[in-house]
Amino acid sequence: MLVLEWLAAMSLLAATATPAEKVQSRARPGVPRYTIEQLFATRTIGDAAWAPDGERVVFVSNITGRNNLWLVPASGGWPTQLTTSDQRQSAPAWSPDGYWIAFQSDHDADEQWDLFLVRCPPEESQQVVDALEKSGRRCEFLLYADEGHGFARLENLFDAYRRIVTFFDGEWKGPPR
Repeated sequence: MLVLEWLAAMSLLAATATPAEKVQSRARPGVPRYTIEQLFATRTIGDAAWAPDGERVVFVSNITGRNNLWLVPASGGWPTQLTTSDQRQSAPAWSPDGYWIAFQSDHDADEQWDLFLVRCPPEESQQVVDALEKSGRRCEFLLYADEGHGFARLENLFDAYRRIVTFFDGEWKGPPR
């Protein structure tokens, strides 16, 4: 019986609804209209979690146009992007030691959420490079602005392989004797 009442109510609503092309927002003199570009430039900050040491906060934001993970010092400053993906990310959670962040990602909006881990802090890669250079070893640090941890873009992967081969061709002297 409830289904029939609901169907009758929906039919009545559909019959009396204003056609979409006739719907207008009320006028607000002095308030500028947003362009579609301004509307899509709106940025949000979503899920967030404090690091166990209380020194950092990881959060989800679409600062770059996609929901990715960002890390900011608790004392303030501009955030560092931890992940770079076209997939929606949410629910960051720190490991107890503060070196890993678990998060969910929805691949192609299929609502089949998977769990991922990202190593933190991202500066560790630069620390390794600095230590190698300080010890007199030549190394190259390759960072793609449109990637997070790992490779998502095939062109970046191929570029990295090419650079690795070039590096070893010029630097590697063969196995130790």
